[in-house]
Amino acid sequence: MVRHNLLVLAGGALASPCFAQTATLEVSHDHATGLVQPGELVRLTCTLSWTGAAMAAWIVGDAAATPDVGTAANNGGPFVGSLINYGTPIGGSVRGVDVGSTPPGAIWPHPAWFHNNGMAFLHFDWTALQSAGQVAFEWVPDPAFPDALFYATLASFNPTPLPTTYIGTSLTFVPGPPAAMALAIGGSLAARRRR
Repeated sequence: MVRHNLLVLAGGALASPCFAQTATLEVSHDHATGLVQPGELVRLTCTLSWTGAAMAAWIVGDAAATPDVGTAANNGGPFVGSLINYGTPIGGSVRGVDVGSTPPGAIWPHPAWFHNNGMAFLHFDWTALQSAGQVAFEWVPDPAFPDALFYATLASFNPTPLPTTYIGTSLTFVPGPPAAMALAIGGSLAARRRR
């Protein structure tokens, strides 16, 4: 009898509706200060978190740099398969990201799809080029999919959108001294120490 009641409760949890459904997609970087010099490499990560749904289902869009300067490379993430496209690095952005999962009732998905407190689905390296000013990094959703899609329960087969908030980040160029000037300053400091 107890076993039957537990199965009924578990079944109800799998098919119950979701409440307080929201999602946040954040772009972040691993630089300690956010002040970068030309040639410096920074890792950027796109992370999706949500409430009120069993698992993430689909994310489509671009990780865009504004202005589109620098060089993006080494884009990837935790998933493999025919529903995964980590996009194409173009300039300082990664364009055409299309990452999806099978429904939990079909083929059991990668465990990361259940990490509602932060599923890092895309990362890429960005190299600062000679420039000045600030570069913003934001997730730009595909116009056909303005919100991320989710499976409401573990019994769901059709993904539904959740209202998604997009949070970006930025890096600021700090012009480095020219190489000759850096050598001259270094030589002058060394000469002072000898005295």
